[in-house]
Amino acid sequence: MIYMLDESGCFTYLNDRTRVLLGYDKNHLLGTPISKLVHDEDLEQVDQLIHIEKSASFVNRVLRLHTADNQIRHFDFEVLPIQLGVTNGLTSILPGKTNFEGVFGVARDVTARIKAEETISYQAYHDLLTNLPNRGLFEDRTDMAIAQAKRNDQMFALMFLDLDRFKLINDTLGHPLGDLMLKAIAQRLQACVREGDTLARFGGDEFTLLLPLIRGEADAVLIAEKIKTALKTPFQIEGHELFTSVSIGIALYPRDGHNLRELITHADTAMYAIKQRGKNGHQLYQSEFDNPCPDRIVIENDLRRALDREEFTLHYQPQVDVMTGKMSGLEALVRWDHPEQGQLLPVEFIDIAEQSGMVVPLGKWVIEKAIQDWTSWEARGLRIDRIAVNISPLQIAQPSFADDVIEVLASYAMPATFLEIEITEGMLMDDTSDAIAKLRQLSEHGINIAIDDFGTGYSSLSYLKKFPLRTLKIDRAFIEDIESKDVDAYLVNAIVSIAKGLELELVAEGVETWAQLEYLKARGCDKVQGFLFSKAVTANEVERLVRADNVSNRLVGV
Repeated sequence: MIYMLDESGCFTYLNDRTRVLLGYDKNHLLGTPISKLVHDEDLEQVDQLIHIEKSASFVNRVLRLHTADNQIRHFDFEVLPIQLGVTNGLTSILPGKTNFEGVFGVARDVTARIKAEETISYQAYHDLLTNLPNRGLFEDRTDMAIAQAKRNDQMFALMFLDLDRFKLINDTLGHPLGDLMLKAIAQRLQACVREGDTLARFGGDEFTLLLPLIRGEADAVLIAEKIKTALKTPFQIEGHELFTSVSIGIALYPRDGHNLRELITHADTAMYAIKQRGKNGHQLYQSEFDNPCPDRIVIENDLRRALDREEFTLHYQPQVDVMTGKMSGLEALVRWDHPEQGQLLPVEFIDIAEQSGMVVPLGKWVIEKAIQDWTSWEARGLRIDRIAVNISPLQIAQPSFADDVIEVLASYAMPATFLEIEITEGMLMDDTSDAIAKLRQLSEHGINIAIDDFGTGYSSLSYLKKFPLRTLKIDRAFIEDIESKDVDAYLVNAIVSIAKGLELELVAEGVETWAQLEYLKARGCDKVQGFLFSKAVTANEVERLVRADNVSNRLVGV
């Protein structure tokens, strides 16, 4: 488009390309200020076009113009100053006008180029799946937040979010559906943050969140709780009802770091602390996460030598048939007779064993020792219908896990039907085809498979059906307040219904009062265990307990 403007910025000449580029007849625009076509945000540049210095040889500006069909298009304006009738020989365009000052030039439509540049720029700084800022843009904004916070003596929070068990969705339903799930999650997360916050996709199923201008850690915790609540509602994706939760680590500037690397690292460390405690939560960074306490280091070192020194023993807690009052089985529970600290319960060392990998040889020892004790009882005429052993996810991940268990059973001539393998509900959510195959191999061999602490995770009926399960164990947390809290009673009732509907045996842990026992019995619970009947006892005490029939005596009159 070739044009001329007078000193007021009104069109005095336009060529025929005007109609093609803007949709206006050129005669309609003559005498009209160019400002009428220019986007409001570009109006300041119009004055720079009109009032250029006469000595200037060339001026270039990109302006957005309104078209006749209400679109916005980008034009690259090239402008030269003119003085009609004196220097440019253009008096024939405006006859009778001399010493006229204005501008003339060429305006090229560069909309396609500008949009291409914007697309390239957007793609460079945004995740194309979720349309959230990507890692690069997040890091730039965090650097800006650090500079601003340092200048104004302010605080901000950086969060690291990792979706729990998301790998399960990709592995079972495929990556295309997983991508749809990620998009839905991103939208729900975005709805939780404030204007001015930056939510970014860091990679895979990880997100980061920058919260500038917070008053304290309580503000960050409030957002974390809001995010957790938002993800509780199931997602409906192509006919599938899908669940997820999130583990959130929080680092605060300047308390937890003075640069991007420190803040990201510490938020990530805090997030892993949540993962180790069972997932689905938030955690503020603490310096001790980086420096394990001396006691933990000592325990880990001692743990590596404890098996060779034969410092572990097994205790057994009876399981009682609710209808007959007879002991129907035992759960094997490991104890560590530490030479200096005395007897340690699993809660004091199992987490360290998991992190160090020592849980694999320890778990193998527990299985063999439990089978050995059962064989010893059997030889002395004691019939124990079932002995249950807890299994770590690290154990089942071992390639030879199933074969090793079957081999130990064969070496002691113990029928497989007398052994029960207990897995956690978390393992059920983190399942892989390999884990399912191993458990099926054990089940087909006759070994009973049970879920321990059921009700504390987020498993669904579809997961229960995939595993070769025969038993559900209700977590003691629901039994403790079953008499006083309606919520716990409703949950227990629901778990009983699930077990009955799937034809699974139901065992309640942590039974300590007669009222709890009566409630469970009335609801149809099959078996119970807890201090009401017996604490965990040694292998020798098991024999005395059974021969004296102490357990069943405690159920008389119930």
